Amino acid sequence: MDSRKFERWTRAVSIIVAVVVGVYGAVAFIDSRIEKKLADEVVLKKVAELVRPSCIFDERGSVLFDSGAMQSIDEIKLEGLKTEGEYGQLPFKIVIRPKRFLRDAPLLTVLDAYSPEITAERGEKFDWVYSIRYVGYGETSKFKKCRYRLEVL
Repeated sequence: MDSRKFERWTRAVSIIVAVVVGVYGAVAFIDSRIEKKLADEVVLKKVAELVRPSCIFDERGSVLFDSGAMQSIDEIKLEGLKTEGEYGQLPFKIVIRPKRFLRDAPLLTVLDAYSPEITAERGEKFDWVYSIRYVGYGETSKFKKCRYRLEVL
C-alpha cells in the first residue's frame, strides 16, 4: 500500500473515531446532567407543580399540602358541615374559587375511608361547586377527620 493512501486512510479512521468518541462523550455528559437534575428535589417539585398541580385539605378547609394547585386556587370554602354520627363533622358542599377560568372541574377525591358520591357543577363566576353525599365509611376505626385531594386538570 502506498504511504499516502495509508496516511489518508489512517487520518479518515482517526477522524471517524474522534467523532464517535466526541458524540459518545457529549451524550454521556448530557445524560449525567439530566440524572443530576432529576435527583434534585427542587427540580422535581417544580415539575410536579407544572405537570400535576394538586393540594390536600381537611374537613375544616385547612390546606395540609400544596403541590402547585394553590397558585390557581383563590379559596376553598366548605359549607353545610353536618355531623356523621360519631365520625365528626363533614361538609356536604365544597366551593372551589379559582383565580382564573378553569375549563374542566378540578378532580376532587377523598383520601380517607369514606365513600362519597361527588358531583361538580359551575357556580358563580369561575367557581366550581361540589355536592358530596357520604354513602359509606370504613368500619375498622372511628374516623374523626377527612382529607380531600384537589387536582387541577
